[in-house]
Amino acid sequence: MAAPARPLSPVLRTAGVGHDHARRRGAATRALVDVDLEVAEGEFVAVVGRSGCGKSTLLRILAGLVRPTRGRIEVDGTDPWRAGSRDPAAFAPVGMVFQDPNLFPWYSVRDNVGLPLRLLGVGRAERRHRAEDLCRGLGLAGFETAMPRELSGGMRQRASIARALIRDPAILLMDEPFGALDALTRDTMTADLQDLHTRTRSTVVFVTHSIPEAVFLADRVVLLTPRPGRVAAVVDVSLPRPRTDTSAPEFQAVVRRVRAELEAADG
Repeated sequence: MAAPARPLSPVLRTAGVGHDHARRRGAATRALVDVDLEVAEGEFVAVVGRSGCGKSTLLRILAGLVRPTRGRIEVDGTDPWRAGSRDPAAFAPVGMVFQDPNLFPWYSVRDNVGLPLRLLGVGRAERRHRAEDLCRGLGLAGFETAMPRELSGGMRQRASIARALIRDPAILLMDEPFGALDALTRDTMTADLQDLHTRTRSTVVFVTHSIPEAVFLADRVVLLTPRPGRVAAVVDVSLPRPRTDTSAPEFQAVVRRVRAELEAADG
């Protein structure tokens, strides 16, 4: 199956975005400078770069967790920082998955997954039904009543992804969600995420240090320069889906191209 053509209408946009991390003493640390980025509906965009280049800061800006120091962002055509204040409704279509699952240890898997609905006032029966549906779809069937301490790292991360999906977000932001997993579990989770994106066609922005992982998952790979981070290059990944053979010459050619662009960005 050929890779789908990328739609033209962006659901996420940054224009001239920059961010400075304040310090208790001395000048602020400049994390991002003049980041221009558009992400189209249904697109899977991976962001790669060296440690400290601002990848996570950019994702938190897109999620509304951090206000940009400079520039403008739009979520589905709306400026979510009106008159200097965060508009929660503008970020309603956005779900976030962090590297650490951040599950509440005193809640079961089902209750952790259903927590966003509880905060929205959704009734218990509907929360349980939707959480159990997601658990089945993400390989957690039979573990709905387990506590986080009883789960493997991969299963905890599955629960974290389920929690982010419980509100049916149109946009899913993922900050190195598989970075702490062992290699085999990471490969399984990456394949599962590809399947999930194929089924849901959610818009995904995925931060990773792994170039092969980025190429396996993404329609485009965005490369950031070392701090302060700015967009150094964007590589289109036109490989057909589903992608299964990471040893194929075509796959390895894209990996080499992304690696070369990243090395060039390092100067």
